[in-house]
Order: sequence, then structure tokens, then C-alpha cells
Amino acid sequence: MRVFAPATLIASALLLGAPAFAQTAPSTDPLPPATDAVPPVVPPVVPDASANLGVDITPPEGYTPVTDWAAVTTDELDGATVMAAGDTNVGSISDVELSADGQVSAVIVDIGGFLGMGAHTVRLTPDEVHIFRNAEADVIAYVNMDEEALRAIPEYTPTSG
Repeated sequence: MRVFAPATLIASALLLGAPAFAQTAPSTDPLPPATDAVPPVVPPVVPDASANLGVDITPPEGYTPVTDWAAVTTDELDGATVMAAGDTNVGSISDVELSADGQVSAVIVDIGGFLGMGAHTVRLTPDEVHIFRNAEADVIAYVNMDEEALRAIPEYTPTSG
């Protein structure tokens, strides 16, 4: 047993004599008092597209504005390209909702994605979408939001009924 005592003593001396590493000085600021209060739940910010409706959108060359939604068919709207601010292609119209009297009440837009995968689907009202048509009856839609603002809108899920 005596043989191990000097070995233990040497190992302890080596550990205690090891170089010390620098540490940052502890903060002298007192910690705020602990509370049992639960932080408030903040709802997600959803952009208000109607706030941007005053922005003028220049129609693409060869296209004219469609001011009456009754002048376009659901077949023309289905699959139409959706452009955002800055002429950025952000998606396409995937569906059209009609009111009881047959008027367009909403367009369903797939934002991003590829071949239906990874798209963020949103529901926009006709007031949030500007429609343009060319001489060949091709339709293109413009929104006054960028892709980030569109993705901030809650995901649309259809209701059965």
C-alpha cells in the first residue's frame, strides 16, 4: 500500500499544478428577479395585402387589365402564372372559388414548389389579385406582395361540404 501513496501524491500534484485557463470575469449586474409569469402568446404577423392595393402595377407588354372578374373564365384562371412585386414569378392559380351567384370569391394560389411538391397554398380574394389578358386570351395574375409575404399567410386547407 505504501508504494501507491507516493504515486497518488505525484498525480495529485500534477493535477493541482496544471495551468489554469483564463475565464471571463463574472457579471456584476444583478440578475432580474425571477417571476412565475408566462410570456404572452404573440400571434403570427399576417401581411395585409389590401394595404398595398394602391401600388400601380404596369401590365406586361401586350396585356391589358381585366377589371371585371366576370370577364374571365375559371378555365382561363386555372394554371395562370402569379407574379409578385418586381415581376417575380411566385406561383400559379391552382383553383378558383365561386360564390353562390357564380362570381369569383377567391383564387387559390400555389406559392413556390415544383410539380405540386413543397408549394405553400394560400387563398386570396379578387381584391388582392390583379388580372391581365393578352390578345390570345392568356391570363397572368399580379399580387402586390413578395414571396416572403405570401408565405407568411397561413396555409389554405379546403373545407369539405
